[in-house]
Amino acid sequence: MGLGWGSVLGKVFTFIPGRVERMKNERDMLLREKTQLLQGAADDKKVARMARIVDRLRELDRMLLNKIQD
Repeated sequence: MGLGWGSVLGKVFTFIPGRVERMKNERDMLLREKTQLLQGAADDKKVARMARIVDRLRELDRMLLNKIQD
């Protein structure tokens, strides 16, 4: 008990080679893009992109932390 389909599928997808590495690479790319966006003047387009970047970074950090704790 206690294991739902989501957690079972999450464990299965963890074993796919390179999955965690791809998440780390995506995180690094987003951090570089975030740094570039912070250097320029803010406009509506940059603010919207920054919000999406921050949300995705939060999600990636949560997933990577869960992988560490598994």
